Amino acid sequence: MIEKFVKYMRTYIELLTKGRKEYFIAIVDIEKKLVDGFLKLEADYAMAWFERKEYSQAVVLRNDKSVSRIVLFSNDSVKMIDSLKDFVEYPAIPEDRDIFWQCLTATFGQEPDSDCKKVLETIMESRQIALEDLFQYLDSCIDKSGNFKFSKIVRNLYQLELWAIRNNNDKDLDKAKKKQYLKKLIRNSDPLLAETKLMGGITEKKVEFSVKTRQDIMRWLSKNDLKSVFKNVSYDEKIEQLFKGSGRKRKDLSQEKQEGQSYENSYEYVMQEFLKEPMQQVEDILLEAKPEDEILLDSKQRFSYPDKQEIETEFQEIRELMELLSFTEEKRMFLREKLLELQQLFLRAMEEGSKYTPAYLWHYAGCQEKFVRCYFELMGRCISDKGIARMCLGMHFLSRLQRIFCKEENGKIYMPFYHPLVGFYFISLKKKYEEYRELLAVQTGEFWEQTIRSMIGSEGMNFPVRYLLVQEELYQLDYSSIQNINPDIIFEKTQEHTASSWVNIRLLNEDLLDYMERQKYLSEVYVTIVGINDMSEIMSMTRKLKGFAESEKSMVHKVILNIVSDKEEELKKQLQENMEMDVEYPQVLFRFTKEMYITGQEYDIEYMIRDSDLLFLADSSILYQKPRLREWRKQPNRLMLDFEQFEIGRLFGETQEHVLEILWDSMHYMELNHDVKLAFWDTKELNQSLLNQIRQKVGKDSHRTVVLLSSNPQLMQHMYHLSEFQVHHSILSGQEMLLVNFHAGCQRKLLKKDGEASVSVFLKSFLEDVLGLDDLKCILSDKSETSEIPYLTLSCQDRSIFLKCTLFMNNQEEDAERENHYRKLIEDMMLLLNKNKTFKKKFIMMLYEETNNIPTALMLDYMQRTEIEGYQLDYEEVIGKPQKRSPADIAAIMQFQKMLAFVRERNGIDEYTVHTFAESDLYSADMLSKCIRANQRMHLLDKDTMRKMQELYSSAYVFAE
Repeated sequence: MIEKFVKYMRTYIELLTKGRKEYFIAIVDIEKKLVDGFLKLEADYAMAWFERKEYSQAVVLRNDKSVSRIVLFSNDSVKMIDSLKDFVEYPAIPEDRDIFWQCLTATFGQEPDSDCKKVLETIMESRQIALEDLFQYLDSCIDKSGNFKFSKIVRNLYQLELWAIRNNNDKDLDKAKKKQYLKKLIRNSDPLLAETKLMGGITEKKVEFSVKTRQDIMRWLSKNDLKSVFKNVSYDEKIEQLFKGSGRKRKDLSQEKQEGQSYENSYEYVMQEFLKEPMQQVEDILLEAKPEDEILLDSKQRFSYPDKQEIETEFQEIRELMELLSFTEEKRMFLREKLLELQQLFLRAMEEGSKYTPAYLWHYAGCQEKFVRCYFELMGRCISDKGIARMCLGMHFLSRLQRIFCKEENGKIYMPFYHPLVGFYFISLKKKYEEYRELLAVQTGEFWEQTIRSMIGSEGMNFPVRYLLVQEELYQLDYSSIQNINPDIIFEKTQEHTASSWVNIRLLNEDLLDYMERQKYLSEVYVTIVGINDMSEIMSMTRKLKGFAESEKSMVHKVILNIVSDKEEELKKQLQENMEMDVEYPQVLFRFTKEMYITGQEYDIEYMIRDSDLLFLADSSILYQKPRLREWRKQPNRLMLDFEQFEIGRLFGETQEHVLEILWDSMHYMELNHDVKLAFWDTKELNQSLLNQIRQKVGKDSHRTVVLLSSNPQLMQHMYHLSEFQVHHSILSGQEMLLVNFHAGCQRKLLKKDGEASVSVFLKSFLEDVLGLDDLKCILSDKSETSEIPYLTLSCQDRSIFLKCTLFMNNQEEDAERENHYRKLIEDMMLLLNKNKTFKKKFIMMLYEETNNIPTALMLDYMQRTEIEGYQLDYEEVIGKPQKRSPADIAAIMQFQKMLAFVRERNGIDEYTVHTFAESDLYSADMLSKCIRANQRMHLLDKDTMRKMQELYSSAYVFAE
């Protein structure tokens, strides 16, 4: 390998610098282990390895006036250093194919023939390949005479994780010489697509495999070993048929406290009581109070630390595991020192933390920072330092370090509040509280205060990781354990029916009422709800049902709710606490029926569908493929460097939201796969066989409806080729949730190309959906004797935003304060849009729900990207009622958003971009054309995005021709 690399690189550099007496070039996207030997060789140019943490040698060479020819090597860009900006960068695999063929000829002593070149060119247009992997692949494709052999070129494609063409008959070899065929083969080698299609082929018996082959495929897929699949399963016409038509791209605190009730933490107290003093001062005063007067005493007493002997035992076990590993003495000394430092910092954090506990969150978060920082610096070093990482593979040291202080009990893992990961969670929670506290000081009024408090309430549900690995078994976060600030965070074994997010029963209201309106002549409705974990807001549903029945839109007099959940006892308790009254019309009955539908570890979905008029499958493992670790491919080298220089403060930036989770999950990859790679748990790939089962059952029965609830924003990539569903968003649970509705006659809606850039909403229900509130009290819609329904319209003309509040009323009672009230409310709403990104994101997301044309979609995209500095607000009162809105369907809107994101992510429009766009079900030239034409009138997109869209459309049109 080294000999070949030397030949390759010498030829490459010679061709790049031919005839030049002075040059400064950098060969990038190359691994250091390949270059090390080459750097020791003599050459008529100076050479150095460059990386961001140590680039002094490169700078010294550049500043040496006697050195006029320099070649740098790096797995990163050198241009980030000012003194190296004049270096010209070249990728390790040349983009100039003539140069590439010459390099290969020098390396292997033979030039590939035209057919071999066509295969290699097509692969490199579609895939990014490491130079080392390419050499190993090409080495295997040479026959005994030293020539590249075409049959080996296509038979050994599995080495590049592509389907291999195993049959060497003339027919198959001729097909492999066609570029379009090769492109389809490469597309069908996408890991997600290949696994989905193979599993579908096996479960639905679309392809006949022998028992052994079927078992082998299932085993390989379970281990994420696609190389073995591609090597051993013939890519023949039967396999090709599986992929037909699959060209897809991969892709509250608002409730008032009861008298005598204690607060969870100091921030909750401060915000509820509108205190403006600094948090340190507030907490110091609270701590000085007598025990009988201490407001946070109940909360504080829930938290306690272990004794010092237990702590010493914990660290001793970790040290003993470390000492068993074959580190160099230097690495061993580093780990000894770091573990000792970690223990000392924990003891200090415990001393202060036991005084404050998370009840006094400002002080507690502050005293945990050094310990938390030290822990994640150590974890980052264990991943990024190959000398440490490779010794840890499969040895349980890192997983034990992850589980420090954790206890196993009754099949669950309890992670205590003093664990460094929970410490990070409290530090980030404190930061969010500070942001919202500053917002509260900006403005006064009922809308502002209720809105800010409701937003705070959802922040506690954002725990930094979702999974824990114990003895190679996967455990998943139990979201009920973070609903409040608790002494322990709980992880439970990932099973067929494990909940993947927090699902509140209010999420079901819209689809339940929609079903009752469509099936208005049914007297009873049987509703099955699978995977719900919060029924505390059941009265929201019963009030909606009561109001719906009284409106005479339906003849339903009884609703039976079958609850299928692991948390039956907890849900029964919530029902007892929150069912304030009997709902006589319609009558609502509850049944807990988990045992009826569970077989072994799995639910019988077919039985559930048969027993239900309306079936809700909440966000749980039942919707998805088996969890598996995927390699993180988005700038892995840069991320690895971030781990090496770990700085915990950087993790709070919006662009860093996945960093900690990738660090955490990568250790699981090391444990399970015995390799050092950045990875993440991909646990929300839609189960295609479940999807097909639902479509078949719903298609046969006109009164049956199935609704999927998923927190996976990429869920739709599996479904854009379908038409018989509708989808809408909800953020009631504090996170984005997709609700996908399947029923007979259901059809996706398309965006109209023309129309006004305008969107209208019922202001009260809209803001309640944005904020996750059951009742926004500052809007009295339908609560007073004189019914009033505020209706907000946003529109755009000449890049200016116009708002109009239309108040629909039963009669025109004079009220001088009414207009002032609504004007103030909308002005506060617009101020908050500019002050808080979270509110703005949710606000725009829910406006998209009501969008039916391209101009309006462009207006909302513009509002999302810009600060709304000026707007015109009109007000009108009208006698009458507003028009009924049609059900939301945002599938087309999501395609619009994905299309814009696709264009913006590209630095330019090259052939690969055009091919990707043209072959994907996700994008369409028609929508692109409509968007361009609309923007030519409205001028809302930035010039760069518009230019790229026009280039892409022109190229895609030519490609289609």
